[in-house]
Amino acid sequence: MKEAAALEALAHALAAKVRKRDRPPDRDLPAIYPEGVDPSATNSAYIRRIRILTDAYQLGWLVDQHLVVRESVTDLSPTELRCLLIELEEAREAITEGLPLEQTGLIKNMASVLPKP
Repeated sequence: MKEAAALEALAHALAAKVRKRDRPPDRDLPAIYPEGVDPSATNSAYIRRIRILTDAYQLGWLVDQHLVVRESVTDLSPTELRCLLIELEEAREAITEGLPLEQTGLIKNMASVLPKP
C-alpha cells in the first residue's frame, strides 16, 4: 500500500512538471530595462547570448525560423530578439534535461509562415 501511494505521489509530481513545461513562455511582457541602461546595449547582449546558444547547442535552425525573410539577427526588433532568446533558452533546457525538442513546441511548420511567391 505504501508503494502504491509513493507511485501515485511520483505520478502527480511528474504530471505537474510536464504541465509546467507545457506553458508557453511569457513572450508578450515588455523588456524591463534598469534606469540608465541603453536599449542598444541590451540588444547587443541579446545578440551575444543568441550566438553563444546557437553555436553551443547547434540551434541555427531555431534562429532561421525567426529570420524567415531577414538576412541577420541584427535585423530583428528588440521584442523579436527577446522572443528568440526565450526560445533558445527553452531549447537549451530541453537539451540539457534530455527532452526531445519535438515535445517543446519550438519546431514550427515553416510552410505556413513563409511568404507566398
